[in-house]
Amino acid sequence: MSNHLKGILMVLSSTAMWGLVGILVQYLISSEHFTPEWLVNTRLLASGIILLVITYIFYERNIFKVLKTDFISLLLLGVIGLLGSQYGFYICINHSNAPTATILVFLLPVFIMLYTLLVKHKRPSGLELISILFAITGTSLIVTKGDFSSIILSPIALIAGIISALCCVVYTLQPRKVLSKYSATNVMGWSMLFGGIFISCFNHTEQEVSYL
Repeated sequence: MSNHLKGILMVLSSTAMWGLVGILVQYLISSEHFTPEWLVNTRLLASGIILLVITYIFYERNIFKVLKTDFISLLLLGVIGLLGSQYGFYICINHSNAPTATILVFLLPVFIMLYTLLVKHKRPSGLELISILFAITGTSLIVTKGDFSSIILSPIALIAGIISALCCVVYTLQPRKVLSKYSATNVMGWSMLFGGIFISCFNHTEQEVSYL
């Protein structure tokens, strides 16, 4: 299997998983009364630890080396990129619903296109513009089933959704240099751990789970 095909399959699978997460988060918030803060805090801390263990066992024995050379990059990726995108996504779901949040987050290609235009001075091709249009239209039709009355767009949901999409741009573009030197599991593990630790400093709410 070529690297190009692997990349396409990874993008498709990660997109599907992101959509599934939206549905599960909406259920946990609305039915089980979890808070967005507790969910994102737990998710980042647990994922970070698991990825670092995987890195140590299968990829890099010296998982701390990256901290000496790229600590600031990992911190920014964790706090702005990962925490910002996930927390914004969860807040958007909390104040609207999963379909609305998903549509807003899938503005990501538009923001990346604007970045390449304004920063890299590279104009998008006609094919890229058409692809983005189809992606947003297709996502909107899938998550709403053609019924756009299901979209709930409060001011808080709109702001949180846009912030989430912008932070997605950060974690899509920012870690390219560090990923060229270290494994993806190592980079993402430390970044998730930093993001989880950061929100832990502000997350003092007690999470009550009805079935405990």
